[in-house]
Amino acid sequence: MKIALCSTGPSETHHISESLGKCPTFIIYDHQSLTFMPFKNSVILQDSEYGPNAIKILHQEHVDVLITCNIGKNAFEEATKLGIKIYKAQDHMTIKDSIYAYFNKNLKELHTFNKFTQK
Repeated sequence: MKIALCSTGPSETHHISESLGKCPTFIIYDHQSLTFMPFKNSVILQDSEYGPNAIKILHQEHVDVLITCNIGKNAFEEATKLGIKIYKAQDHMTIKDSIYAYFNKNLKELHTFNKFTQK
């Protein structure tokens, strides 16, 4: 299983970013190898559709789960269409703490988009 996290930086000690499409870095946690793989978010160089395009990139990386603080309607719909489960992290959590919270079932899975899904 691969878990993507929107991060403020390239390591597991950085915090969850408040933005999905405009976060500086994505970190993918590979549960099988227990490794963290950071990569720069190339979507922020585009003019629009940040969230949905970020979801498409994560799908190309074979991500099963996305942990984020905030997600827009179009990105939510794209993730749902591609079979990526979405979990809501708390502001200011570190990447590592978010992974622990996920495996301890302390993050809420988002099944529908509503006004509370966004920050």
